[in-house]
Amino acid sequence: MKFFYSLVFLVSMLMLGCKQDTFTHESAKITVRMHDMPIDYDSLFVEVVGLKLHINAIGWIDLNVNSGVYDLLELQNGVDALLVPTTEIPAGLITRLRLVLGTNNSVYVSGNQFPLAINSQDESGLKVDVNEYLESGDDVVLTIDFDALQSLHITGNGTYRLRPVLKASLQ
Repeated sequence: MKFFYSLVFLVSMLMLGCKQDTFTHESAKITVRMHDMPIDYDSLFVEVVGLKLHINAIGWIDLNVNSGVYDLLELQNGVDALLVPTTEIPAGLITRLRLVLGTNNSVYVSGNQFPLAINSQDESGLKVDVNEYLESGDDVVLTIDFDALQSLHITGNGTYRLRPVLKASLQ
């Protein structure tokens, strides 16, 4: 009989331990914005077509992004673009985000437009580590800092290439 009670106790403890590690379907709210640091060009346009978040216990979730072409140079000195309006998402650890760019990217230098090529691996989305935990009931803003100065490169043949440098922070 002692063995039976010991077994019941052990199984109960294991179930409680497992229950703490599972997703509880609680939710939090997130808003996503993007801005840039100053750079000395006329305009730098990037086309945003998608945004995904990786939540540790869930996997990748697609957010309903305000798709469009954004001039990063207008997103400076406290100005930002609303990429995702306040959206309810599962609570949990956001490990990373993936910002998906389209093909309509260009830079204006001294009044002249130059197309921007992006690396083929970036077509699936620019990956940015977040590593922030959202508690149930949180209402936060995730800001993406798109560093144009470090992202824009002039190649040897005079063409421009975009190798995006992004940072994300939760407030």
